[in-house]
Amino acid sequence: MNIGELTYSLGAEWDKKSLENIKSGLASVAQGFTVAIGLVTGAVGGMFATTKKFTELNDELGKTARNRDIAIDSYEALKYSFQGAGIEADKVKDVLEELQEAKGAFAQGGGDRDLWQTLGINPNKFKSNEELFYATIDRLSQVKDKNIQNELSKRLFKTQDLANLFDGGSEAIKQQKKELEELGVLTS
Repeated sequence: MNIGELTYSLGAEWDKKSLENIKSGLASVAQGFTVAIGLVTGAVGGMFATTKKFTELNDELGKTARNRDIAIDSYEALKYSFQGAGIEADKVKDVLEELQEAKGAFAQGGGDRDLWQTLGINPNKFKSNEELFYATIDRLSQVKDKNIQNELSKRLFKTQDLANLFDGGSEAIKQQKKELEELGVLTS
């Protein structure tokens, strides 16, 4: 049954223009419905894509933290601390990797043993790289001569860019982590 037959059966008398307006309106509604369905489908697809990307990033973060022997929340907190000190957040991974390699070399009887002696640290006494990192930062923060501090940092971490991080020592990093947890940015 078309619109004309419907109006005739209802006894309605509409002119041709009114019927065209009704037909046009129904077509617009159908088109709007199609657009709405498309938008909903796109939004749902976008949510799935975002969720997938977030899951992939979180998985990568977890793997990186585990490979560097550091808790995920601590790893994230270090990234914030690095940024706050004007250091690229991505450098955390490299710094922890260098620390892990230096610790491994020391454990096998090699590496820069003079460096560890200068810092007064035995890397084998630390259960995790996180603990070793904090102890190393504290020792480097105690070196008053910035040239020597930078040289030791370069020998251990292969970068001199960490000077701003040494100023507050590990307590500043731990305090920032606590604040981030209180704000809900990190969960422990």
